[in-house]
Amino acid sequence: HIWNDSQSLQWGRVRELEDGIALTGESRRFPMRQHWELRRLEDALGLTVWLEALEDLEVQECHLSAVLRHEYDRWETEHECGAFAPFGPEGGHWVHFNRSYRAGRTISAWSEALPSITLCADGDSPPVRMTAINTTFRENARVLQALRPSEMGRLHFAPGRHLYFSGRILAGAPGVNTPAPEGKEA
Repeated sequence: HIWNDSQSLQWGRVRELEDGIALTGESRRFPMRQHWELRRLEDALGLTVWLEALEDLEVQECHLSAVLRHEYDRWETEHECGAFAPFGPEGGHWVHFNRSYRAGRTISAWSEALPSITLCADGDSPPVRMTAINTTFRENARVLQALRPSEMGRLHFAPGRHLYFSGRILAGAPGVNTPAPEGKEA
């Protein structure tokens, strides 16, 4: 029942890779590290995150979130699409807009003035549920999230290195949106 966001990890030096960078962050609270690799791909930013459990570790859920500017106003997954709600001063909690939490591989966000952004999990990534979120009024941001909930109450990580997320982030032209596939909830 305690969040452990990656920005609170103790991050080491950035290491150069032939096609990108790598870095490692260690938790001061939990027995684990995260190893991040960001790579230049032809059309995207490749992202691989490993969780290194230093001893047995059980968590309720884990996720990878891409935080976007508040100007993004529309989102879409393989299963549904919708609009981000406006922010109001009463917004004191993160709000999920999904009605479907089926496993999926992509989620996109659009804006008339900013590049479209798509978060994609690849075939090696553990199964995730893509979700669109508004942060609090104070944070004033949109979130594309690859959520990995526990199917049995807890996710167990034995000591060692485990794939946390593998995928890419794509940017497209501003305002470009594809129509919802036939039968998709709107």
